[in-house]
Amino acid sequence: MRNFFSALIVTGLLAMPAYAQTTVEDHSGYTEIMHGNFSAAEKTVIKQRDAFPDDADLMLNLAAIYAQTGRISKARSLYIEVLDRADQSMLLAQNRTAWSHDIARRGLQRLGPQQRPASTEITAR
Repeated sequence: MRNFFSALIVTGLLAMPAYAQTTVEDHSGYTEIMHGNFSAAEKTVIKQRDAFPDDADLMLNLAAIYAQTGRISKARSLYIEVLDRADQSMLLAQNRTAWSHDIARRGLQRLGPQQRPASTEITAR
């Protein structure tokens, strides 16, 4: 019985650092975005996208960073990329959920209509 109890304590102690680490570390850039540190958030998200290129959470966060830093065409491209992939259920702050396609559509709406470049054609007379 004593060995069983000791095993539970050791197992519990070994599990705690891993749990604490996953709750403290933010691999999606969310915390940095919320604090307005877009440069650090971008580095975090790009690093994670190298490992998880299909992760909708990372694409949406990077699109938000691009939108906040004036890189509208890059943001638009990422929102469209999310829409081109399978719709994923996303866990948001305060344990809310939303679908990746809904978030991408809202992001595109916030960006406004896509502007076309001015025509450079010269009309013949």
